[in-house]
Amino acid sequence: MTFKKSFTTISMGLLLAVGMSAPSFADNHGHGHKEHGHKEHETHKGHESHEAHKEGAEHDHAEHSEHLSVHDGLRVVHAWTPATKEDHALVYFELENESKQTKELKGAESAIATSAQIVGFRFKNGEGGYDSINVLPLGAGQHMEFAPNELAVLLDGLKKPLHQGDSFELELHIDNHHMDIHVAVEAQGATQHSHAGHQH
Repeated sequence: MTFKKSFTTISMGLLLAVGMSAPSFADNHGHGHKEHGHKEHETHKGHESHEAHKEGAEHDHAEHSEHLSVHDGLRVVHAWTPATKEDHALVYFELENESKQTKELKGAESAIATSAQIVGFRFKNGEGGYDSINVLPLGAGQHMEFAPNELAVLLDGLKKPLHQGDSFELELHIDNHHMDIHVAVEAQGATQHSHAGHQH
């Protein structure tokens, strides 16, 4: 598989296909978080216990935020990449626009790589590869999945190998804002996020 770095615009057909086929993760993810918080609340009574519960909730939110990032109506969940010894990697995640406005994903960056860009998979002349996407619009209420052979963030010029169990920060450029997400490194050759050790 090659990484073609031509700056082209992804076709509307691919956008619609990805948007319509991406699974809705908001309900399941949010429901699990609500139940987790309810169980904690049952263990605390009185004002003093309420303060302890408040501190515990903040701690749980910090753990939860390793798999969920929320900013300006956008939700990014379960960002991951396969382990690699190469100088490039593809990052995947699920993206949901809960706002009432179209958002534009315009790029990315990470301290562990010299460059990062949004890419879309395509077949051309019987060979698969990725084309750069300058701007990727996400309509109000739309879900989109970044997954192998679909959409991804391509990190190039990695400063060190990525080993299973590692993690790093990736910054997405959305409209005129930046959104930080936490990326987990899965096994080499992984095709999906393992969810191992999650307590949502």
